[in-house]
Amino acid sequence: MDNSPLTDNIKVFQWCGTTLATYNAVEVIVFALQKFKRYDSLYFWSLLVTASGVLILCWGFLDITHQWYLDGSSSLRPFILTTIGWCSMVTGFAVVFYSRLQLIDISETVQLRVKWMIILNFLCSHVPTTITFYGQSQIKSAEWGTAYDITERMNLIAFCLQEVILGIIFLVNIKKVLGDDRPAVVTQTLRINVMVLALDIVTVAVEYAHLHDYQVVTKCVVYSIKLKCEFYILSLLEDALKPTRNTVSSNEVLAQAMRNAKAAEARMSENTLRDLTPNNIGQLKVILERTMPAGFTADLDAFCKEALSYEELTQLVYFNDMPVGAIVCFKEVDAKDQPTSKSQKNAVPPHTLVIKALGILEPYRNLDLSTLLLETIINLATDKTKAITCANIGNSEDAIKEVFETAGFAEKDGKWVKTIN
Repeated sequence: MDNSPLTDNIKVFQWCGTTLATYNAVEVIVFALQKFKRYDSLYFWSLLVTASGVLILCWGFLDITHQWYLDGSSSLRPFILTTIGWCSMVTGFAVVFYSRLQLIDISETVQLRVKWMIILNFLCSHVPTTITFYGQSQIKSAEWGTAYDITERMNLIAFCLQEVILGIIFLVNIKKVLGDDRPAVVTQTLRINVMVLALDIVTVAVEYAHLHDYQVVTKCVVYSIKLKCEFYILSLLEDALKPTRNTVSSNEVLAQAMRNAKAAEARMSENTLRDLTPNNIGQLKVILERTMPAGFTADLDAFCKEALSYEELTQLVYFNDMPVGAIVCFKEVDAKDQPTSKSQKNAVPPHTLVIKALGILEPYRNLDLSTLLLETIINLATDKTKAITCANIGNSEDAIKEVFETAGFAEKDGKWVKTIN
């Protein structure tokens, strides 16, 4: 550990940088607590961990450089503080990036690879750097100092490359989602990511210039600024993915679904199910586009308009105020049961409830929403209902089989059938 006295310029820089980083980090924590209504998402906690890491690292570093630990405490204290702060700040920010990818239409395979990249980078970068940092600060031999210098530079490059990769993945996919509809959002997101890259380059430059008294505080300031940029990106995405009043693109619905599905397990309420109306018919179309098999219907627009006439037999299920599933059903009356007199026309004839479509967006298929929709239709059965049938299912066969069997349906001639009367 370097015990050489600090010059006035270095002291001023460290205190100014620490003050700025502290202000930014505290502001991020306060904004996060105010912005998020529920504190159970990965994005929320990764923001808090990263901001806390900034605070711990910058003040732990001052503990080292100003040698506060000499005042009746062990030098292990600043070593532990800076190690925890560094790991929380750097890998925490990577997790922020990773959780941001879940806001857009990106495959689970890519998400899994990104997650493993972050885990492996943590093990291959933080662990050896922590070991050599301990040797450099506690054993204080020249060999440990050289080893620490090498590993610190290597992990800095590794983390910088990791953030570049995450940024590229995000930009490529945000272009796919919003490129045609909102080019301004894509452009602003690109500019922010370029600025973040420039900040990373500054950090690397300070590191390779051997400006150790400056580089740790510089990292803290840089990461605190990048965290504040996250809130700007979040606001851009919220505005871009917010559905319009009459129409909703399929990518927007899926992007919102990916965000909400990661938040928590579903908690059903009275407002979970809603009837189909002209205002949400576009949402029904998007759900059916995303869930139903190819060739399900020749004219989806006409099918959705026809579903408006099914009244309570067509239901949309919502999660966190976002449409995530739907069931479309109608009454089928056999020719022999058709009313023939005026008195019969006012009566409900014997009929079969035919489920024309049942689909749940993929991120929500483990929340028993199919069961909720199916039970709604079953509860609508009357003494005139002969059976309930379903042939068009948007969920995977394995997932839906148990749902139908539990509800008392039996598979017959390629359909699921439940006899009522």
